[in-house]
Amino acid sequence: MATQPTNAGIDFQQRVSAWILINMAIEMDLSLSLDAEKEAIIKKVELESDDEIDDLVVTLLDDRKMYFQMKRTVSLTQSENSDFYKALSQFIKSFSNDSDSASSYVLVTSSKASSPIKEHLRKIFNSVRLNPLTFLSNPLTQSEKDSFDKFKKLSQDIFEEVNGKQMTEEEFLKLLTKVYIVVLDIEDGMPFEKVVLLTIHNHINAKTPHLFWSFTIKSALSFASQRQSILKEELINNWKHLLKIDSNDTPYNNESIIDEYLKYEIMNGFSMGKDIVLSELITSSGELPFGNEDENEELNLDADKSLFILELFRFNDDGTKRLDYSGEEFLTLKNGLKFKVLRRTATNFGMERFLNENADLISSKKVVVLPANDIESVEQEQHVKIYAEQCKTYIENNSSLNCIHCGRGISQNDSYIIEVDYLENYPMIGIVHDECICPLDRILGIIKSDLFDEYYFLNNFDYKKWLECIIDSQAFISGVENMSHSGLINALWNPYNYPNDTFKYCIKITLKNGDFRYSKIRGKVERLNKSESKKNAKYFNEQIEKLKDKDPWCYTSKNSAFGTYSQLVRLKKPDEDILECESAEVVNYTDHIGKQHNENKNYYAPLCTITLLENDTLFTINSCPILISNPFELKHYLDNWEEAGIEVENYEVNIISTDLEFDNFMRDVAMNGLTPIINPILDRSQDLVRGILVQNINGLQGRTIR
Repeated sequence: MATQPTNAGIDFQQRVSAWILINMAIEMDLSLSLDAEKEAIIKKVELESDDEIDDLVVTLLDDRKMYFQMKRTVSLTQSENSDFYKALSQFIKSFSNDSDSASSYVLVTSSKASSPIKEHLRKIFNSVRLNPLTFLSNPLTQSEKDSFDKFKKLSQDIFEEVNGKQMTEEEFLKLLTKVYIVVLDIEDGMPFEKVVLLTIHNHINAKTPHLFWSFTIKSALSFASQRQSILKEELINNWKHLLKIDSNDTPYNNESIIDEYLKYEIMNGFSMGKDIVLSELITSSGELPFGNEDENEELNLDADKSLFILELFRFNDDGTKRLDYSGEEFLTLKNGLKFKVLRRTATNFGMERFLNENADLISSKKVVVLPANDIESVEQEQHVKIYAEQCKTYIENNSSLNCIHCGRGISQNDSYIIEVDYLENYPMIGIVHDECICPLDRILGIIKSDLFDEYYFLNNFDYKKWLECIIDSQAFISGVENMSHSGLINALWNPYNYPNDTFKYCIKITLKNGDFRYSKIRGKVERLNKSESKKNAKYFNEQIEKLKDKDPWCYTSKNSAFGTYSQLVRLKKPDEDILECESAEVVNYTDHIGKQHNENKNYYAPLCTITLLENDTLFTINSCPILISNPFELKHYLDNWEEAGIEVENYEVNIISTDLEFDNFMRDVAMNGLTPIINPILDRSQDLVRGILVQNINGLQGRTIR
């Protein structure tokens, strides 16, 4: 049993090291995952180095150094044997030798770390970097102050032991600006590992990112055991058979993890010089106005019973368009012939695929192929190459997994990549749902993704939107998950309770233990004008006085849930205290207050709904519209509902991306007398046994989350 934490800690350290190696190999900005202010592009990584901080040292392109300590679980204790004490000692030794450099010190831990470190100190350090000069005048909660005082005392003791003198306030403040605490849940199956796998996907010459990730972890362990120093160029050269490399011998890269994973590429280029068109000839009679009449009669051809596959040059020699596409489905040639277009592709192979998949379309028709002479070399023509370069540039700047016509997400394999050239003078290229394709859309190819195979149940899902809006959001869901409960939860929704970011005042609530909180709306400090703030503070003090001997207003000590004592005593975790409110006062709002106490970007959102496509209605259970907080777990719920006899077919997964959208959704369902439920679990009698019922403020019953 004694070796288990050590083994877990080693695995955590190597996973973080592997992630940093991947960032270096693909030239990704490391600051994206470290909450750093400045761009951090890595040029060298030293594992188990000879520096004072020996876990890992990163050298950036601008020669700044980042010293890493990776500790899976860590607590704020003064014991010299604790991981935090050892990590801080190494930070201070390095700082003492080179305090004027631009180096930074990074403690990477997981959500298993103690709250004083992963919450209090992390928040304080970020606030110091925001504005070191005004930080000291910014108030801290009692628990934050306790954590900060303990850290300061520990830092001063270690500094004095290392240097033989006391640490000055200026030196301590400088140290604070250099220390980062980063929480990465990167272990097997944890949330950040999903980000890692998403990032890897588009950078490797393999279909399985899990294998490359395992290989990288093993490599990190090997490098560390040999105390190796790895340059970016060396790593790229060693991995060049594994990585996708562009023409400059540089891995494909993008500043954004999301964009990089979700964009599609031009693998071997698209055919741009010709069209293959399946069509019907439009004539006043069944006669064919071209070809030899005797040949037509011999072949038993007439326009009404024939389909024509036309092979056509797209451009004149000067690069202008040769073909006239008009309306929604027509092609007119220079000789005046007009055709109704049924399908348009860039290659013969694409047309063959369409005909094989739609054999019934041609079963009763004679198919006439009209090839173009000397069209094989058209892709080498200079004007075609120029147009192809335009298209490539467009894709690089506009790649998206949203349908180019309807704008909804696309998450199914074999969806079409198309070019739209009949609306504008410049090319528009994107992907399209099968049901959205237009006859004049020029089909370039189809898309494939392992992601779509893995999450095949996420129909028409907008991956990019979800990954963008999930960051720093869903505070409501996190709050529920952090509370002690089972079964159904009744949650309160207030349609008028939306934050205002323009006012200058807020309400500070002092607790009986000397700590304090700020009045919040949806996880953000409530900002008010002067008169409203005075009015609210007065009302709050009246309520505190009125209820103090009955059922007082309180906060929980760790999760800061607000409510009456009787409500919170049922919701709090066993290791939480209930802190009674003492008084309320009006104070000026500052950026520091917001930085330290705002909990989220969106309180409720993002959430997913399920739309039944047959009649375009929300999927409901027991008349409750269904919301899902984690779309990647939707299969778990679908299986549960199927066990209860409810099978969901022909649906799509839509995203409520902001709290404003959530409010509109709630108003719509409330007008119909409905109460939505988040993450419902049913028994076999179709009774709800678990989930979060989101009720209007006027319909509050039972246990409540605010």
